[in-house]
Formats: sequence, C-alpha cells, structure tokens
Amino acid sequence: MPSDRLLLELSKGGFGLVWYGSEYQRRYLSMNNSLKLGAYLAAGIPVIIPRGISSQCMIEENHLGIGVDTLDEAAKTVKNMTEKEYGEYVSAVSRFSPLLRQGFFTKKCLVDTIQISMRRDMYVYSESDMACAMPKGRFEYVCLGESYGGHLALSWIFRGEAEGYLIADADSGRVVGEAFYGLEHYFLLKNQPKDIRLIVKAYVRSIKGKLIIAESDRVRTEKKQPVKSLVSMVIPAYNAAGFLARCIDTVLAQSFKELEILVVNDGSTDETGEIIDWYQKRYPQVKNLYQSNAGQALARNLGVREAGGDYIGFADSDDMIRPDMIEKLYHSIIKNHCDIAMTSAYQMTNEGYEEVAGYPIPEDRAISVDEFFDHYSRYAYPVVWNKLYDRLLVKEHPMPKMTYEDSAWTPCILSYADRVCYINEHLYEYDRIIRDVTYVHTSYAKTMDKQYEDRRDYVMFFLKNGNPERKDVLKELALGYAAGFVYSFSYPEYKELQKEIEQA
Repeated sequence: MPSDRLLLELSKGGFGLVWYGSEYQRRYLSMNNSLKLGAYLAAGIPVIIPRGISSQCMIEENHLGIGVDTLDEAAKTVKNMTEKEYGEYVSAVSRFSPLLRQGFFTKKCLVDTIQISMRRDMYVYSESDMACAMPKGRFEYVCLGESYGGHLALSWIFRGEAEGYLIADADSGRVVGEAFYGLEHYFLLKNQPKDIRLIVKAYVRSIKGKLIIAESDRVRTEKKQPVKSLVSMVIPAYNAAGFLARCIDTVLAQSFKELEILVVNDGSTDETGEIIDWYQKRYPQVKNLYQSNAGQALARNLGVREAGGDYIGFADSDDMIRPDMIEKLYHSIIKNHCDIAMTSAYQMTNEGYEEVAGYPIPEDRAISVDEFFDHYSRYAYPVVWNKLYDRLLVKEHPMPKMTYEDSAWTPCILSYADRVCYINEHLYEYDRIIRDVTYVHTSYAKTMDKQYEDRRDYVMFFLKNGNPERKDVLKELALGYAAGFVYSFSYPEYKELQKEIEQA
C-alpha cells in the first residue's frame, strides 16, 4: 500500500508483530531495525517483538510494546491483557509516533554522525573490550576441487557465528573472493591457477571493518582416488546446465569419502550431458547414466538400480548439500541401527535462509516410525532429498511416475521403515533462487480439475501402496492432507476425496 494508506489501516488497532522465520533473520534483527517495526510505531499501535533484538530496551523502557521469547508467550500475554493495560501502551505509542513520522530520529542520527566525524578521537576505543565481545569459531574442514569450465570449487565447514568469509591466496595473502553470508559454505573461483593454495578467513563486521575471527588450514586441489562406495548419491538432471556443476561440486566436497555419485541425464537437450561427462572423466566416483526423457522419478529409480552403496541418498540438481551431511547421516544411521536418517534443511530465498523440514524430536537417537509419524502428520515436509535410506528399502519400493512424486513416495517409504533418526543441523539446502520456474510452478498452472487429480493421485498412492500394517497411520495422514485441500482450495471434489479416504 502507499505509505499514508498503510498507516491509516494499521492505526485501527491491535498489535504489530515483528518476528523472524530463520536464524539469519533473527541475527539480522539483533543488529538492525525492522521496517515493519517503524511502520507499526508510526501508525500508533504497540508492538510485539522477540527478546534480543536491537530495539528491545528502547521499546520496553518507553512502554511501546512487549518483548517475548516465543509466539505462544505473545498469544498468552495478549489474551490476559485488560483494555486498560492495552490503552496505556497505545497512549505511550501515541506520544512517540509523531517523532517517528516527522523524521526526528533520522535527523538526530545524521547530526550525531557529523559531530562524531569531527572529533579527533573517533577511532579511539578499547581493543581489549572489543576482543572480549568478539565471537569465536573454528574451521573443521576445507576442500578445494576442480569444477566444470576451468573453475575451482571451494567448500568448508565452520563452527561459530561468522558474518562472511574472505578467500585468500595462502602464499601472497591476496584476497581472491568473498562470501558475504555466515551460512555460506561453497564458493566458485574463476580465473585462478589450478595449483593455487588457499585460506578461508571467517569475519564479523564492526566499526573498524571486517575483523577476522578464524582462519582455515591451507588447502590445494588433490587428485581423487577410487574408493569403496558405502553411500550412493543419486542426482536426476534435466536441462540443468545452469546449476548442475554446483550441485556435483558440493557432493564431491563431502568429508565422507566412501561415496559414489550417480548423475542421471534425463534426456537433456542442453549442455547437461557434457557437464556430466566432464566430471566422470576427472572423478572416479562420478557415474554418468542416461535415459530418454521420462521424468525425475524414473531417473531416480535408474540411479537406485545402478547404486552400489549400502545406503542411498538423493539430491536435486539445483540444490546443494553441506560438506558434512553424508558423514553425519551415515554415522547416525549406523550407530542407531536405523533404516532412514534425515536432517533439517534450509530453503534459500531472496530474503535469506529459512529453516524447513524440522521436527521436534530427539536428535541422533533411534525412534520408532510410529512415533515419528505423530510428528510427521503435523510438520509434514514430504521430500526425498534430506535423507539417507537403507538400500534394500529403496530398491524394493521404486518411485511412481506422477506429479508430486515426493509427496506420494516419502510417506510410503517411511511406512516400511522400523526406526529412523534425525540430525537438526540444516545440512541440505533447497534453493528457490537459482531458477525462476520449477516443477511446482508448472503444476499450479494446470486447471483446477487436473490439480485435483494430481493431489488425489499422490494421496491415494501412499494410502494404497504403503505398509498395510500402518494403514491407520497413513489414513490419518491422508485425511490431514485432504482437510488442508478443502481449506486451501475452493473445489468441491476435495470433500469427496475425504469420503474416499475414509472408505479406503
């Protein structure tokens, strides 16, 4: 809305909620003010904020809103608030909002900045005080490999709270690249010699500039040797020339070395085949498989048939995995004697890293599938790619060729498992930035009739093909999906689907 109309709408009352959807956004709010916060206060309504944001003291001391740790706490606080108490907040904000609308704080900030810049001691501050406040961290792993197109692919594992990374020539100290976000773990270097030695430096931003908090060991490219394959990663690829190399680079960079990579070219018409050929010639663990275009479900099935590992995982060609994903899932699945190990993930959007595929269950511990389904039905994120599977489980239950095959196959395969384990470290990255149009977008372009058929097909697939011993659990999950369809889509057939599920 235009600013004046927005302020008018907001001023009608209530609370303005300022919250975060990811760890990146939480850290952003701890150092910066939210535009939403200014809009709410300028409109004259009190705010609800998470404790720890940069403006918490100002808001609480001036009675402009409420600081809470959770959204449940916010809901409880509002529910128990009297009209008189709410009026006191509104009164305090009404005295504050004119200053905000008239730009008082912006003007004051500019004046203070000019005054400070004129002081001779503006750069004098305590190094010791800053050192005490400096975050700490360490590099656990760093890997440099050759990438398609004559480039170099650098990957690392950093433990700590960095805000960015400098990539430097280890011999000259020259900075050759920079990753601007603390959650990054991959960097593609162009126009650099293959024998270069590199160091990764983690930094935080301060008034003094970028302060280095940790440095990695020196790393150079190494020739990959054939190894026994304990884990097989399957990557289906169709016209993926713009991003496939990045995906393969992150799988090659795994700290777990007993790994084979099966890239299935699904009848691509671009340079996808050439890229796979290039990797196969240089890396003995990469296998190039081909099929005439038949869709990613059948491409995955082909990869599974050719897989030689004891455990099988999947990655989409436009996504990335963190360097320790396979190692952590493999050790967890072995230690806990499980059929499936899984991890939470990050969804990468233009607004940053959003946490997805997470479950409130114990970490790195075996739980029964029946117990897991209790959480899965409420936090369902039916994807194949954030997991490691026992090979027999996957080979016995191939994926169906249909729209939403992830949603059809994932509950089905889970129902045949006995024990699963979970690592909540966001080791998979689901990228929604690198390409504008995805399979999901094309699905929503279909007619309502066709969309209904697609959703009905995947629900009925796992209901009919899942483990008969867990029919009740699968039916409960199917009814939950159907109820969501009724709520989200104005289409009467979804109520008929509910009846069909109940009678199945």
